[in-house]
Amino acid sequence: MVTACLVVGGAGPVTAAPARTQAPSSATAAPDGPVPDRIDLADDVVVPAPTGALQRWKPRRWPGRTIRYHETLPAKWDWSLDRAVERWNRSGGNIRFVEVPRSKARLTIRYGDTGGADGVGTLGYQATNYVHLAPFYKQADALRAETRVWVGRLLAHELGHVLGFDHTGGRCSLMYPVFDMGGCPLLSATPGSYECRWIDKPLLRRFVAWYGGRARLAPRRCLIEPLPAPLRDVNFSGGQPADRPVRITWRPVSGARPGTKVFVTVWKAPTCGRRPRSWDLRVGLAPSVGTWSDPRYGTGAWCFGVEVANRYGGARSGGVRRIERWAPVPPAPAVGTPTWVASESAWRFTWSGSPGVDLAVVRSWEDPTTCPTGTTDWMALDRGPGGGYLLHASRAAECVLLVAVTDWGTVSPPTRLLLEVPGVGSEPQVGTPAWVPARSAFRVSWTPPDPGTRLEVVRGDGSGACPVSIGDGWSEALEQDGPSTWLVPTWSASECVAFVAVTSWGAVSPATTLTLTVPPPTVRPTVGELTYDPDAGSARVAVDLSEDAGRLGIQVLPGSCPATPPADATWSDGFANGDGTWTVHPASAEAPSCVLFAALYDFGRPGPVVERELVVP
Repeated sequence: MVTACLVVGGAGPVTAAPARTQAPSSATAAPDGPVPDRIDLADDVVVPAPTGALQRWKPRRWPGRTIRYHETLPAKWDWSLDRAVERWNRSGGNIRFVEVPRSKARLTIRYGDTGGADGVGTLGYQATNYVHLAPFYKQADALRAETRVWVGRLLAHELGHVLGFDHTGGRCSLMYPVFDMGGCPLLSATPGSYECRWIDKPLLRRFVAWYGGRARLAPRRCLIEPLPAPLRDVNFSGGQPADRPVRITWRPVSGARPGTKVFVTVWKAPTCGRRPRSWDLRVGLAPSVGTWSDPRYGTGAWCFGVEVANRYGGARSGGVRRIERWAPVPPAPAVGTPTWVASESAWRFTWSGSPGVDLAVVRSWEDPTTCPTGTTDWMALDRGPGGGYLLHASRAAECVLLVAVTDWGTVSPPTRLLLEVPGVGSEPQVGTPAWVPARSAFRVSWTPPDPGTRLEVVRGDGSGACPVSIGDGWSEALEQDGPSTWLVPTWSASECVAFVAVTSWGAVSPATTLTLTVPPPTVRPTVGELTYDPDAGSARVAVDLSEDAGRLGIQVLPGSCPATPPADATWSDGFANGDGTWTVHPASAEAPSCVLFAALYDFGRPGPVVERELVVP
């Protein structure tokens, strides 16, 4: 830590080593950027160098009651320098800083060599006295609140050195060597204000003890710039009862300070007595405009506030009102003639709405033929490819209400429409059924006219008569096996069925009647020789049957094999051993048996038969 007494030597004024600074205009930060969190001022003082051996030097008090200074800083730093001088001159000490012409000045304040520090100042009264502001502040933005307040405090710090005060303790003291921005903020929480008690009580006591006088503590907060004049003739009008947007007017202001604006703020709250932290809308206007109209719509009561503020946020309120925001109701939608789009299973509407307004439908799910009576339970319509709005059909006939719904929550009067979906004109033209053994089903070809139409099969009522409509039996939706193919599962070896096209909204086409007969297999199994095992009392035989040929049927008959297999043979699967062989039991232990092998489909219809004679030894 640098003490108040410095060890110096040599001839002439000696400046300290460059300060370890991170000022807003230092080489490591943009001149117009934010002030850093910590600024090191430990090496910013200049002391004289007495002749002779190194010795300790004690600061000297200024003689008289006036420190006459001359400054050449640009006008952009006038506010900062004026505040620094003001803080010392109003603190009650019997000495004051007074600006004079150069020829009469004992202290100069200007840009100058600082050795890399933000500023330097001579310590106490000397033959030559000065305060130098670092040249890199030439590029700093002096209109930024944080920057101009920081430079003011920096100059006040250097003037403290000029008065004879070296660095001291006290973290937020003006003469503390490290300025902690987080712990000792520059700006006040009150918009447009700064923390202006730069000269703290201990430093103030030292000041009046050394120079005499009566200590006067500065206020804690000061305005950076005077508040603008109050707005005059402020008037609030419009809103929902007046059926027009909210409008705020005031007497136009001319000649306001640069940066002054009139702010209109709109927010939602139960009461309007407290300044909002967030808002729906905030607009800054030139004071000379004199009028503002709400560009948004909404429902319910909103808070509308107007204030005039300087460039640093110091504001005067022009008033706050709670007003029902205007929300225009659009007219009933005039839609064109609805067009049925089979590929979308929907109706397409053409309608030209305005921005922020969309088309919606109100429909009755309980009784589609009865029009709804209210317009609150609406559902937005989808946009269709190529433009327009789509309403997907859910019933063959339906009464709906079309309404225009706004982003701000209002709903138009309804437009009533009775929609009847075109029926399915003709029976489905299915191709020749093809038996698919692996699926135990018939495959038929048919291309649906749109994604919302499916193929169904109607089976008879058990009387044996062919069904001719969906009401003649049991209908079943078919599995779609491909883009244009459908699977019909079998219920019997031969049956008469009807095919109908059914839409997603319930329309049914006329029927196409076909008889489906499961064909017998055409594949003959490959059968080896029977090998009898006396110990097991059964024979084993190797049989090969391709997977798509159905399943293997085995029938054992007593005696020799007949010339023609019996039509009433009862086929069974036998007993598979899992290694490609089957176990067969003879019909009699004393006489030969005939074993028949055939491929089987569902319902027991055999393919070509292979015969083997089994003789028990």
